[in-house]
Amino acid sequence: ALQQNADQQWGSVLAKAGLEGSGPYHRLVSRQDALLQVVLPAGALLEAPPSQVRAQITADQSVTARLIAPAPRTDTRLQGASYFYSAPAKGLLPGASLPVFLPMGSAMQGSTVPAAAIVWWQGRPWAYTQSSADHFVRRELSAGGSIDGGWFVPGGFANGESVVTAGAQLLLSEELRSQITVGEEDHP
Repeated sequence: ALQQNADQQWGSVLAKAGLEGSGPYHRLVSRQDALLQVVLPAGALLEAPPSQVRAQITADQSVTARLIAPAPRTDTRLQGASYFYSAPAKGLLPGASLPVFLPMGSAMQGSTVPAAAIVWWQGRPWAYTQSSADHFVRRELSAGGSIDGGWFVPGGFANGESVVTAGAQLLLSEELRSQITVGEEDHP
């Protein structure tokens, strides 16, 4: 009866680990790791759960969580498929709701532009590349999206292309300053 109850509550993988004291059990009980229940929105389906997901702890801090097993129950608020993951416990509080990012679709090749290289202008992210010793070109990061430590760009940047990481905001300021037209100063 104890085994069946544990299976219904936690699934066979976690129930077995708990009853035998094996697998992720010791790290979870000692609070080295935290147990995350990742619940998809109702109707969202995955062919297979990803082996790793990224949980956002704060605006600038996230943690990688590793798949343990599908969960036998869902969160009553979301009603979607549910999976158990484990992650290092530092910064995670029991019962907290966190956004989780799952890899979906096919893998994409691309580049990562460091956060220090990104400047925002007109509500969009941009980065400067160095085209010659004293010439820089501002390029919009239109595709892709925000990732830990920067911006993923699925194309448009050559492998190893130099991106300005110090002084990018100054370059934007100078570029925009040169576009300012002054009124008729020499008008009599």
